[in-house]
Amino acid sequence: MVSKGIINAERCQVGITKDGKYQVWHKVMGKGTPPKFVNRDEVMHIVDELLTKYKSSRQISKEDFEAYEKVRESGVTNMFDVTTVCGLSGLSRETCLEIMKDYGSLCKEFPGVRRE
Repeated sequence: MVSKGIINAERCQVGITKDGKYQVWHKVMGKGTPPKFVNRDEVMHIVDELLTKYKSSRQISKEDFEAYEKVRESGVTNMFDVTTVCGLSGLSRETCLEIMKDYGSLCKEFPGVRRE
């Protein structure tokens, strides 16, 4: 719920109405309770909090990177076809996208995985 400009990010959903207003549904509010309308700063607080939590919890393992590289090296598919890459590697969509985003740093972190 909105309280002194702070929203508990883990307990709410954020949406934008057709007229551009931000709204928040808090899980504690229950069904049938109208959403609270909030300002942009409060929404950005939610986004920042969730991104920070996600980034700190999201770690790509060497095994994940090896599975991704095995598909890449096989040349079977375009690596931007995330659905196919996920199916072939057994990785989740989020993991594949995270590997794509941080590919360069993962190559440095796991130097023996990527073949030139």
